[in-house]
Amino acid sequence: MGEINMTEAFGRYKTKLPHGGRSAMTADGALIVTCDYARFKRAQADVMRYEEDLTEQTGNAVENLRKHLAAALKAETDVRVVIAVAETRVPSVDITRAERPLKTTFHARKDLLGRVTSFDGQKFTIDFRKDESEAAPAAPAAKQAQK
Repeated sequence: MGEINMTEAFGRYKTKLPHGGRSAMTADGALIVTCDYARFKRAQADVMRYEEDLTEQTGNAVENLRKHLAAALKAETDVRVVIAVAETRVPSVDITRAERPLKTTFHARKDLLGRVTSFDGQKFTIDFRKDESEAAPAAPAAKQAQK
């Protein structure tokens, strides 16, 4: 998984990211949402759960995300994910050296397919599972036997 910016990550789902946004809808009705890597947890053996509270967040990006989440929950649409991974800062020993800003990288995880399982206008939960249709095709047995 190469490091890409958020616009490129959304482009891998053939959709444009609205300026300053966190979510978008694809032409086929799937929700694409940016999720923070640190908020994922394993809910079951085959389920990665993402939970977030939007209570303290404001602005157009969050309002659009709220609209998208409500629509996805109601229509039970597929959710695709762009995972944001924030660089962690190691404290510098040399206090005279200027600290560099933290960098965030983005990863379009086309192998994960999710559903919004709850949303109350503030807190939401999305459960993701491996999408078997995006899995790499297995090599035919005959070709493996020749190797």
